[in-house]
Amino acid sequence: MYGVSDQFFEAVRKGPIIETYAEVIRNGEVCFTVPVLDGNVTEDTTAAVRRRCSLTLSGDANPAVIPGMAYNRASCSTWPTGNMVRLWQVMKYNGAYPDEPVPLGTFRIQKPVVNDDGDVINVSFDGYDMSRAIARSRLIEYYTITGGTPASDAVRDLLLHQVPWLNDEDLVFTETDGSEGFYYYVPRAVLGPTDDPWKVATDIAQVCGFELFINRLNRVVFRPIPNPMFDDPVASYEEGNTDTVLSIERSLDDEKSYSGVIVTGESSDLDVPIRSEAWDTNQRSATYYDPSRPAESEFGPVPYFITSEFVATQAQADAAAAANLPKHVGILENVSFEALNNWAHDAHDVIRIDRDRVSVDGDYIILSLDIGLGPEGTMAATTRGRQLV
Repeated sequence: MYGVSDQFFEAVRKGPIIETYAEVIRNGEVCFTVPVLDGNVTEDTTAAVRRRCSLTLSGDANPAVIPGMAYNRASCSTWPTGNMVRLWQVMKYNGAYPDEPVPLGTFRIQKPVVNDDGDVINVSFDGYDMSRAIARSRLIEYYTITGGTPASDAVRDLLLHQVPWLNDEDLVFTETDGSEGFYYYVPRAVLGPTDDPWKVATDIAQVCGFELFINRLNRVVFRPIPNPMFDDPVASYEEGNTDTVLSIERSLDDEKSYSGVIVTGESSDLDVPIRSEAWDTNQRSATYYDPSRPAESEFGPVPYFITSEFVATQAQADAAAAANLPKHVGILENVSFEALNNWAHDAHDVIRIDRDRVSVDGDYIILSLDIGLGPEGTMAATTRGRQLV
């Protein structure tokens, strides 16, 4: 969650006063700002591009937002390619407190459409976070990851090599130091023109139990994935006078529920594949399975398989299995809800939800968000929890 004040949450509950605007950015410099007429921001942890937007800006408020008739590489408008918008939504307190601006994302502009109805001129477009540009920036020569490189360094080096506009200040990295004090290392790998550098980097993150994404301010973040079983919630949605939930839906599903994780490393540098297993041996769990006592399980051996060329050692395979186990065991519970807009939320926030009438009472992790803009906007969220008993 983006850091906001206590009065921000109170204003969400009481009905906020909001200003929404976009900064048009060229080569890292803000050219101008323009009001946002309409739009939404979506963040989805399962999508190839995690954060994206659809916006309508006013061409009358600032004619510079209208793309010119001829391509001009130095132009700062909603075109040419490479130009970006940074979207802001400001909580206004009418002097009671300083106004509180919150960024909603930084997006490369795609497919602007100019509409002139004879009265007003608007420009609409879709925007995508920088991961789309990184994925499209393919290798034009072979690139070798040196065997034995810590995973965080391998990801950092690949991105800095492949994406010329990135530098160290753009990377917000948590080092891949395992819980037992060792680092996650990657084996030697040779990448070529058919490889997507963003997918390679996210695959390396996965085997560490990490995630890789672009944050609101256009920084590349590499960190452990939050877990509602262990991490404290950043916000609460509880029944009562302060509840901002408008509607809620709860579903339970065992289709994506597993009793264990099996990790296999298949690097070309390995004579024999590396394999590690981790099982749900909590006897109170609905997906309990202990290979040494199989008859005691009602769920049975239902493993989630991870096969990767970036698992280098037995220690890493063991750590990857342990790190991924909490994400997959237990009966999957999804809770979707619509609420008064809180645009400080991020996907993978851990939140507390309490709704006794539908038997919701626990901590959940946000999988996707849809943030409507302006004073009438609401927030729709899909969350995941794990029912252990």
